[in-house]
Amino acid sequence: SETPGSGAGPSANRMVTAGQATILQGQTGTLSVTLAAQGNENALGFSLGFDPTLVSFAGAVLGSDAVGAMLFINGNQAASGRLGFALSLGTGGSFPPGTRELVRVSFLASTSVSGTFSPLFADQPVSREVSDTGANALPASYANGAVIVNPIPSLRIAPSDQDVLLAWPLWATNFSLQEADGSLAAPVAWTNLSVTVGVSNGESVVTLPVSAGGKFYRLYHP
Repeated sequence: SETPGSGAGPSANRMVTAGQATILQGQTGTLSVTLAAQGNENALGFSLGFDPTLVSFAGAVLGSDAVGAMLFINGNQAASGRLGFALSLGTGGSFPPGTRELVRVSFLASTSVSGTFSPLFADQPVSREVSDTGANALPASYANGAVIVNPIPSLRIAPSDQDVLLAWPLWATNFSLQEADGSLAAPVAWTNLSVTVGVSNGESVVTLPVSAGGKFYRLYHP
């Protein structure tokens, strides 16, 4: 059971931050929780709220700067969009000064709903607190993050005078435009197109000359 502490108030320097993530419908994405450490932090506790209509909790692991720490996850209220975390280093250990990744939280996006939510720091089911090696509460502030759930982008193909126009959503910046020659009979050899991408009417656009042979195009995300 969690016993709320009185805390030590906010801090201008010691900040716990939930990062940002963009997730495609039906896929899993990861959000990093970081600490702007001052050099004397040994343990942390916090709760993180999320929108359960957009994503579901898929798990959490220690961040790259918390290897060897103990991590306890309270997912009893995950169906309602609330997670609890408690993390601690060994006796006498502390995080060195600087931005430290503490936890990586994974979410599975809905297959039918898109939108945006802000992961919110809260005190249920685990109270917010940062403490030193003597279990004394340290001042800390908290910055909420942002998660975007996008639909699977569609590639639009249309004639444009003597050329062919390819267009896709402007937000899909992490997708590559690929081309295949001939047919789609397996195995298909897809290659990345080295082209200049323009912007028109809120879309990323590419204009290519019409060729005599058959060509196929797709958006690819590894």
